[in-house]
Amino acid sequence: MKLRQLGVNLASLADYDLQDAIDIVRKLGFSSIELPAFRGVRHSVGEVPGFWFDELTEDEREELKEALRGFGHICLHAPFVDLPLFTSNPGVREEALDQIRMTLEAAWFLGAEVVTVHANHKTGYSLEEFYGEMVEAFRKLGDFASSCNTKIGIETGYPDRVREYLKLILDVGHEAVGATLDVGHIKAYISRNLLDSERGPELFNDTLLHMTRTLGSVIFHIHLHDLRPGDWRDHRKLGG
Repeated sequence: MKLRQLGVNLASLADYDLQDAIDIVRKLGFSSIELPAFRGVRHSVGEVPGFWFDELTEDEREELKEALRGFGHICLHAPFVDLPLFTSNPGVREEALDQIRMTLEAAWFLGAEVVTVHANHKTGYSLEEFYGEMVEAFRKLGDFASSCNTKIGIETGYPDRVREYLKLILDVGHEAVGATLDVGHIKAYISRNLLDSERGPELFNDTLLHMTRTLGSVIFHIHLHDLRPGDWRDHRKLGG
């Protein structure tokens, strides 16, 4: 990774106005940035700055594009909160697909290289029962991403076992579909008993290294943050 590829996810600037958050990232000297393509979502610190692309006027879209001018790398995060992509409810599924496609169109307009998306557990179904549905959905989204001159990164988290997550990325086998490797999410692949043991940090690092080596060039984006010793709380600052 080169220094110019290091950036800031605006989710770390809770309660800031979108434009102010972008300005802060620029003033800090970062040349890469990730924006949530959604608004109204809150985490433990506050509300995440972002936007709904379909709610922006033409002038507002141009203003956002201008605000991002000069960043060497731009990434968007597609909506996922309260919006399962894999569900037995066809209306919800189509809405999720529509919002991901809208984010891919936003990526085309803004010049974003990667759009991060989430897979999810389909309630009441085993992974094996809807695995083919996942592969097909991400291949179709990959086709749409290609038409928008961008790529999709499926974020670590689900499938919730290392082997199955790696298998999904590799089975999709689409040039526009790869991984968003969230370092903190690796903890979910290791039992809490093992994490809390003396070998916990070693097992965590070994798992991260294994996933990195297996995925290689299909890692399109990385969410880099630290974990807090003691309780393994993620999204901490370096050393925090």
